[in-house]
Amino acid sequence: MTQARERGSEQTVGPDEVLAFSRAAGPDKWFKKDPAFDQEIASRFLAVWEAAAGGKLGAWEETPESALALVIVLDQIPRNMFRGQRRCYDCTTAQEQAFLDAGGFAG
Repeated sequence: MTQARERGSEQTVGPDEVLAFSRAAGPDKWFKKDPAFDQEIASRFLAVWEAAAGGKLGAWEETPESALALVIVLDQIPRNMFRGQRRCYDCTTAQEQAFLDAGGFAG
């Protein structure tokens, strides 16, 4: 899914990398408070989250896999990066819209 990367931006992480990281981490990592894991997420995914939050990853809505990666970037990643801060919910509306644009519960 390299074609889904945003050209001309600092964002270099593609949907495949987001999905691979998410699957490798598994629920035990995502839902447990771990400052080192949260820092790893911030260092790896802050730029892609900023691009998504700024509406620059519309191409990620084109396939189910990349749309799932976009929802992870807009929903789970900020919950870890900004744990305990109101900011972790800043993209809730955007991730809900990405989910609906990708077909929502249809299927």
